[in-house]
Amino acid sequence: MELRQLRYFATLAETLHFGRAAAAQHIAPSAFSAQIARLEREVGCRLVERTSRQVRLTAAGLAFAEHAHLTLDSAEQAVRAARDASQALSGQLTLGLLDGGAAAELTVPIVQAFKTTYPAVAVRLRALTYDTHLLALLDGDVDAVLGPSFTDGDDRYLTTPLFIDPRMALLPATHALADSPTVTVTDLLEEVFVHGEGLPVAMDRHFALADAREGSLPRGPVARSMSEVLHLVAGSEAVTTVTAATARYSPFPGVAYRPLVGAPSTTTSLLTRAHRRGQRRSPLLEGLTLTAIHVTSDLMHLVAGAEPPTTSQPASR
Repeated sequence: MELRQLRYFATLAETLHFGRAAAAQHIAPSAFSAQIARLEREVGCRLVERTSRQVRLTAAGLAFAEHAHLTLDSAEQAVRAARDASQALSGQLTLGLLDGGAAAELTVPIVQAFKTTYPAVAVRLRALTYDTHLLALLDGDVDAVLGPSFTDGDDRYLTTPLFIDPRMALLPATHALADSPTVTVTDLLEEVFVHGEGLPVAMDRHFALADAREGSLPRGPVARSMSEVLHLVAGSEAVTTVTAATARYSPFPGVAYRPLVGAPSTTTSLLTRAHRRGQRRSPLLEGLTLTAIHVTSDLMHLVAGAEPPTTSQPASR
């Protein structure tokens, strides 16, 4: 259950009108209705009765609304307390934005929310390629990284999953499947794949569909950045798979992005250095982590096709 669901329900309880409540929360009516239905499934009972003429709360809905308001009030008090405490924090934070879109449509809201909460902190943004982001984090060149990232289980990193993103096939525009409504994993198993030079092994395996080949990686050229990947694919030298966010953030002449069916989704995360045992984590990194979680909970609907991370979903590229 998420705070945004409680906000949606509290607004519905006040308006007793799905359309007006959706408009007040700046969300499409269909998406609003889906969130209320999901909330009811999580609670385990009907909270709202809806007819063609009216909307009313059930007895369970009335009880839930009262506690939802209390929870939202408590959350707002926590935010105010955090903001008050943040006024005493100052310094600089360097945030790495991973090649291919970082945290997609949530990147700017996360940065803006952090700046609002910590006005005395100077925030620097730095673009990172997949082969450099882990080392940049360990070396202290950046304090955190936003984007899909695998760490190969290295305990020097701390991964906070934010959302999972559907996968796309990245093909030459002249490819036989470039105009297909969808592409399946099986369609790509005999293709030449771009490999990432210097990438974490799990990341390369994930995007090259190694699991579908019983663990073996296909042959193919190597690239160290999304720009290199796009040029290789446009030149019909190889194909690869990417996140749906990459398709939106990296348009390129000569390539085609097609929805990929049958491949696991990819988790976009906030990546930081793990603190040593007995060492207190930086308050700024704690604040950034909480900000990213809070913004994602409220604004995940801005990312097309995104879903909350699951416990079984690995942190990813």
